[in-house]
Amino acid sequence: MEYRDLYKGHTINAWTSEERKGRWTWSFTIDDEAIVSNSGMPRTSEQPMLDEAIARAKAVIDAYPV
Repeated sequence: MEYRDLYKGHTINAWTSEERKGRWTWSFTIDDEAIVSNSGMPRTSEQPMLDEAIARAKAVIDAYPV
């Protein structure tokens, strides 16, 4: 599953990957820069992982200096 959208003028690209059968993790980029990946345990549901990636990316952007 993949998500790409603008948030506060920055492009978020977030996606999920199946690491093991039925176990999902996430990654994202902001403005096509360095990839940030989930360092926690994979989960059995894909959508919550994508939601977590998007939330983390938005939190990074929210922390940028104004």
